[in-house]
Amino acid sequence: MNCYVKQGGDKLKGLIESASFDISMLDTDTAIEVCKESNQLDCAILLAEKSHNTDQQLRILIENLKKYEEALSILTKIPLEKRPQYFRRFGSHLLRELPGKTYKEIEAVAKELIKKQNNDQKSRAEVRRDFKLLKEIFVDNEKYNKEFLDFQIVNDPKCEEEVYHSLIEWQLQDYHKAKKNNQPKEKIEERKRELMETLKKHKDCYDKKHVLMLLEMYQVSEGVGLLCEFLELTNELMTYYMQNKDYDNIIKFCKNNENRDQNLWIQALTYFVEQSSNELEASKSQDCLKLVLARLKGISSISPLMVLEIVSRNKSLKFSVIKDYLSEKLDALHSAIDKNRTKLSQFNKEIEKTKQNINNLRTTAQLFQLKECSDCGKKLELPIYHFMCNHSFHEYCIASDSARESARECPKCCIKSQQIVEKKEQLAKQIDNQEQFFKELKDGNKKFNVIARYFGRGLFSDMNKRSEEKKE
Repeated sequence: MNCYVKQGGDKLKGLIESASFDISMLDTDTAIEVCKESNQLDCAILLAEKSHNTDQQLRILIENLKKYEEALSILTKIPLEKRPQYFRRFGSHLLRELPGKTYKEIEAVAKELIKKQNNDQKSRAEVRRDFKLLKEIFVDNEKYNKEFLDFQIVNDPKCEEEVYHSLIEWQLQDYHKAKKNNQPKEKIEERKRELMETLKKHKDCYDKKHVLMLLEMYQVSEGVGLLCEFLELTNELMTYYMQNKDYDNIIKFCKNNENRDQNLWIQALTYFVEQSSNELEASKSQDCLKLVLARLKGISSISPLMVLEIVSRNKSLKFSVIKDYLSEKLDALHSAIDKNRTKLSQFNKEIEKTKQNINNLRTTAQLFQLKECSDCGKKLELPIYHFMCNHSFHEYCIASDSARESARECPKCCIKSQQIVEKKEQLAKQIDNQEQFFKELKDGNKKFNVIARYFGRGLFSDMNKRSEEKKE
């Protein structure tokens, strides 16, 4: 080989093509390097082809001869199990010179790998390894990297979480660059919309905690809110908005979740009161504080005294900020007091009237003057049943013998009386049902009303008795 290399030209080529030439007797890598050093590239590539040294053949075509089309053609004919390795070695060079054609061939390899995986689940690990080799081709190519990730997710939705993480991170970087470079607002919103669609569409395919960390790092408030909603992290989301001084989202978040947790408004109130102490934030935080107070007007379960106690922590806060809230709350309280007084007066009158009726029934003879039966409406004829409720009946209008035996009760009034008795017994049973009490207390927004209702039923009466026994 050394002798023929020195003579060069057709003699060397003839030696390589010679039928009597045993290629296995050579160290072909060394022989090819010798040919390359003597600048006889045709002989080098012929030797690589004759010895089936695909690696050297592609290297000469790409690095020395710059025949990229021919190199790509050879790559596509390599067996599928070896093709990803060769694309990993030479794909980045070809992607720079023939981007469209090379990417198309890489996608074709990926499709064959997915098809192989679907037909044989045992080869799934091998396919995953080959996909990682293909992805390494795009390390320096942002455009095709993102495009290949999109392609993989569409064609293989059950791919690893890392693929979704990479895609989301690329979208985050695009969004961040658009904001940093002050691109048009439409462009920034488009990037954000793409990101949010990916998060919603593939919410079960990625690690939510990992993606939440990425979104917090890039400060995408809408994305953080969505992931916290998926993970049910209400308090963490509120804390995130406060740390980033995202006033608009604090108010919006409280409005959206007030039915689930009205104490969010107390958190917001406390936060804006503290921010109002900061001279730089005072103006905007006070505007937000007024919005919070306006919302608190309609929430009866939050005590005005608690609101006053929180607001009083900021000594520099002007009274005008809370003036409207106090004025409306006082008016509402006065109105409620007037209504309660009116009801109380009515109840007192009814109680006095009932007491008077009871006293009359006990002490005064009753005169029964009804002329018609309270049941059938016909004229009364003896024998007649009279009741102290001023109802009178024919004997035959009281239906059965059992009814006659229990004729101490008016047929008309006993139904209502029985309902009252049953209700009383039902409430008596509920006195011992402490689990129901704690359940309603936990789930209800108006906790004082729950306590008052169970107190009226006598839930705490045994406790009072026990405390009195201890005192004795």
